[in-house]
Amino acid sequence: MPATADAGRKPFGSALSATPNHIESEGVDSAYWSSNLPGGRAFKVPTKSKVGTIKIKGNIAGNQGPNVVHFQILHPIGNGRMKVILTSGNNKLPRGGDPNQVTTYHPINLCARKGDYVALSVIGGGTRFRTFSNVPGAATKAFTGAGGDNNGDTFTGRKLGGVELMMRMIAWTGPGKSGAGICNSYNPSSRLAR
Repeated sequence: MPATADAGRKPFGSALSATPNHIESEGVDSAYWSSNLPGGRAFKVPTKSKVGTIKIKGNIAGNQGPNVVHFQILHPIGNGRMKVILTSGNNKLPRGGDPNQVTTYHPINLCARKGDYVALSVIGGGTRFRTFSNVPGAATKAFTGAGGDNNGDTFTGRKLGGVELMMRMIAWTGPGKSGAGICNSYNPSSRLAR
């Protein structure tokens, strides 16, 4: 029997080439997403898909604060505003160690449409996230607000110029359950539970 073809894969986001040397730390919930990448790299979801792989370069600096991160699908709704459509379950980053380490995650059924954004969402508490790098030509958007980035919430981010979020995603585009086929019922107007 011939082997079945695996679902298509389309990478986007950071090339993960820079060393994380920029720390973001807030006291409450925050979300970060790329708004520009050097060399014209794609930072939006390239096609309807399941975001099946996420790689983050960096770690948590120090021992302060909780180690809980989520991945979110943000849908643009006009005038720079984003709506949180989906949020992954809890994930952790390495605490300390080599800042150049890359951690790979496989969120479940994180469905997106072309033009959506993928955000790194953290719960604050003073945790020092060393998952950013000072890179000319890069820009990251950030939103901070206690309880303000749950599914269905809308917000506008502030610009972090010259800062690259060291996060690379892979859109799984195949028709079956391992790709976009699982996402046929995706609707950016829906309100889905975290």
